[in-house]
Amino acid sequence: IHSSLNGNMDTVGCGVVKLSNVSVTKRSKQLLYDINDDISYAVSLSNNSNKVMENEILLDIMPLNGKNSSLYNGSYSIKELTVACDTPFEVYYTLDVNVHGTKAIDYKYDEIIDGISGGVTWKMASVSGNKVSFGEDSDKVIAWTLIANIPAASMVTVENVIDTEGNKPEDIYYNTASVNKSEVAAPVSIVGRELSGTTWIDVNEDGKRDSNEKLLPGV
Repeated sequence: IHSSLNGNMDTVGCGVVKLSNVSVTKRSKQLLYDINDDISYAVSLSNNSNKVMENEILLDIMPLNGKNSSLYNGSYSIKELTVACDTPFEVYYTLDVNVHGTKAIDYKYDEIIDGISGGVTWKMASVSGNKVSFGEDSDKVIAWTLIANIPAASMVTVENVIDTEGNKPEDIYYNTASVNKSEVAAPVSIVGRELSGTTWIDVNEDGKRDSNEKLLPGV
C-alpha cells in the first residue's frame, strides 16, 4: 500500500503473512516423461520458526500401481536418493502397502527407530555422506521417511530419482510427501512421441520442398 500525503512525505504500508512453523513442498523436474525415462522428484521440508525442530519426520510415499491415482505398466526402482541437510539425519523405509493413505503425523520417531510405528514395519536405510541406499530393496520401497533436527529458518531438500522400466504412454505415477498433517503431491505422466513426414535439404530455407531439392537419405 502506498499513498502520497504531500509533495515531501509519503506513507508506505506492507502486508505480513504468517507461515506455519513447518512446511513441505514437492515437485517433479518435469510433468511429462518419455517411455523408460528416469523420473526425478524433489521434496523440501522448511522450518519457518525461530526454534530448532527436533526429530522432525518427513514422509515420502512412492507411487504404487492402483493407489492414489497411480496407474502404470512395468516396474521401477529407486536409483538415487540425495539429501541436502546441514545436520545429521536418518532415513528409514517400509515395504508395507498399509503406509498408503497415511501422513507423517501418524508416526513417532522413537517407534520408527524401534522398527514398528503406526502399525507399519520400518527398516533403516544405509547413509553415506549425503547419499541414501536401500540395497536389494530399492525396487520394493513403498515409502521412506527422513528424520532430522531442523535448525531455525532452514530447509532440508531430498532429490529422489527413480529408474522406470516397461511403462507406456498415458501411465501416471502419483507421489506424495507429508510433514505433520500437511501433504503435497507430484504426479507425472508418460508420453509417447512419434515423428512422421518428409526430410529434405531445404536449399532456399523457405520451409517448402521445391522440385530441385533432394530428399535426405537414410532417414
